[in-house]
Amino acid sequence: RHLAEVRALLESDVGARRRQLDDMRAELLEEGERLAVVADRLATDEQRLASDVGELAADEGTLTATIEGEAADAVAARDVWLAQREAVGRTIAGLRAQLQTAKLEAMRCDEGAQAAEAEVHAARLPHARQLQRLALRRAELEQERLRKAEAKATLERQRAALGARAVGEERGSGDVRTYRLRVEGAAEGA
Repeated sequence: RHLAEVRALLESDVGARRRQLDDMRAELLEEGERLAVVADRLATDEQRLASDVGELAADEGTLTATIEGEAADAVAARDVWLAQREAVGRTIAGLRAQLQTAKLEAMRCDEGAQAAEAEVHAARLPHARQLQRLALRRAELEQERLRKAEAKATLERQRAALGARAVGEERGSGDVRTYRLRVEGAAEGA
């Protein structure tokens, strides 16, 4: 009797499991059919999109060809300008390199001049007192030269005044020749 009960329980459990499996199979079939419909819809949409993309590519190709035809001269001009710009860029780069080289050379020259100046300074250092005395003597000579120039200018003014006075007196005197000799002698003596 116990065995019959176990068998009945097992059969009822197996039956329940079969019903569950049948239900699951039905659900899976239903879900499979639904997925097949979605897959068909997606395939149709893909074909339509591929067709639209093809048409779009054709339209774009036509439009691009039209634009290229209308802008051919501008494209050629642009290419020429870009090539010139590239050449100018290379020239600028070359000039910058030359400038950098020249700056380095100028710095080297400055350093050389400073080194030479230091050597000159070092050579002058033992003779500094003599150079100072010579500079003072030069200043004194320059002052003397200025004084002589001023004296010469004063003498010239005095001669001019004497000559003017002599001319005035010659006009008023009957013995012009004697007076002139006297004035010239006085001017030479001054």
